[in-house]
This record gives sequence, structure tokens and C-alpha cells, in this order.
Amino acid sequence: MTFTEKILILSMAFLKLHYTFGFDSCYHHRLLHRSAIRTLLQHNVVKNEQGIEIETKQVKLSSNDNLVEVIICNSSRKKSSLDNISSFVKNGNPSTNCDGKAPLVFIHGSFHASWCWAEHYFIHFASLGYPCYALSLRGTGGTFAGEGISKVKIDDHVEDIRAFIKFVKALEDGGRDPVLIAHSFGGLALMKYLETSFLDNNGKEIDSGLPLEGVILLCSVPPSGNAYMTLRFLTRSLSDSYKIVVGLAAKRCITNAALCRTLFFQGKQEKDGNGKVIRDDYGISDMDLKRYQGYFKRDTDAIIDLNGNTFERL
Repeated sequence: MTFTEKILILSMAFLKLHYTFGFDSCYHHRLLHRSAIRTLLQHNVVKNEQGIEIETKQVKLSSNDNLVEVIICNSSRKKSSLDNISSFVKNGNPSTNCDGKAPLVFIHGSFHASWCWAEHYFIHFASLGYPCYALSLRGTGGTFAGEGISKVKIDDHVEDIRAFIKFVKALEDGGRDPVLIAHSFGGLALMKYLETSFLDNNGKEIDSGLPLEGVILLCSVPPSGNAYMTLRFLTRSLSDSYKIVVGLAAKRCITNAALCRTLFFQGKQEKDGNGKVIRDDYGISDMDLKRYQGYFKRDTDAIIDLNGNTFERL
């Protein structure tokens, strides 16, 4: 069997896997690992040198018992908007947005969670006066999908987004509607949320009065999923297709540093004859790369199940 034939077989296997699960594959649940994560993420507040406060906490957004990891960043607020969750549930908290700008709600993609927005996006937009919110979708390390659950459906993530929008609007009581910003598979969930908001169960358009000022999709997975995109990679580059299959579908990016750099950060690195780095365009240190790989492992706790037509009425 030639190298090309091996690549084609691997790629076709990936297409079948991806049609069902997306890029995520199962990471077996470990009770001690889960308990440690919940303890670490229960409540954390960090303030940077500009005085911008970033708060991480697990909250209950819906009627089920699952806690959801959320991160909030608001440079203008005087006190934590999550100090009294019971008050939010019953009456809603007063608005913490003193600048009158639309709150930004961030939705992550595969291998990620709410943390991916906090390091750079939150600091930038909060410094401009925008209140920022992000949640970790069900099945990531910070948001437990449920005991024994190894798959989450796109509808589960839609439910998470819908509940989180209500949560944000309650905290921004009397303020402007949020702008939703989604990346990769988060964009797919957001599009499904929009579809279910504008169509009834019979596929007829309805005026839902959607509580949003806008939607931004960053490199979003299309409604058809990633299968056709992967086929385009096959026709353009067998090498790139192989890296996608091994790095994402087989999750080798979690353990292979070079592959992780190529898939997520790109850039070039040059070393002299002694192995010393003389030019580094990756924009990320080896220490940060290892940290991100730990996040990637944590946040592939459950697979995304895309069985059936993701967008049945499109």
C-alpha cells in the first residue's frame, strides 16, 4: 500500500468519525480528576495591572443540577456581579455596565473552553469599556455533562447558550442586548440557536424578538459540518489532511508539541547549529504551549455527537 493510499484511507476514516462526532473524541471520565477541577474552578478572581478584574465561577443556569463554568470581565463594575447568585435567580442583579456599551458574549470551539477568551480578548475589550462574558459549554472540564455521559448533542450546547444569554441579560438589567461572538464549533452551535429561535417546530418563520444586538462568527464550522471542508483539504494537501486527522480526530495535538504548534499557532521557528532558537514567529513559548495542551486535554471530556442532520430545515 502506497503512502498516498494510506493517507486517503485515514482521511476517509476521519470523515466518518467527524460526521458523527466533530473533531472531539472521547476522553474517559476520571472522578478524582473531575473533583479536582471543580475545586479549582469554584471561584477565582484575578486583577491585572490595569485594574481589570476577571472572575471565574461555576453557576447554575437552568433547572437541571449541572453547574456551568462562566468567566466575567468588567472594568467598570464596583463589585462582583456574581456575589449573590440567589438574588440573580429571584430578582436579577442591578446592571454593572456603567459605560452603556453592549455586552460581549463569547462562545468557544472544540478543544477549548471559556479560558481561551480571557487572556487577550477580555483584557482588550474590557479596557474599551465593554463588559465581557464567556461560558464553558457542556462536556468541557469546567462544565460537567453528567455522570456517565460521554456524548453531548448540538441541542445541549444550544440550551447552554440560550440559558447563558438570559443570565447575562439579568446581570445587565436595563442595559443593552448582548453581541454574541463564536469560534469554530461554537459558531455551529450559535447558528443552530438562531435557527431554533426563528423557526417553529413546523419550520415556519416566527418573530421571536431575539434578545441580541448582533452575531459574529470567527472561522465557524458551516451548517453542513466539517466533512466538505476536509475533502477540500484532501484535494489541496495530503500532508495537511494527515495532520488534521492525527492531530484533531486522534487528539495527538494534546501530546505532540510540534503538531500542536502547526495546527493552532502556525508560524516558523529557526535554530542555530547549537539548537538555540534565533527566530520564533509562533508567538507562544514552550511553557505556554504545554499549558494549552493541558487545557485541550481537560476540555475534551465528552464528544460532540452530530448524528443525523445538524440543520434539518436548511
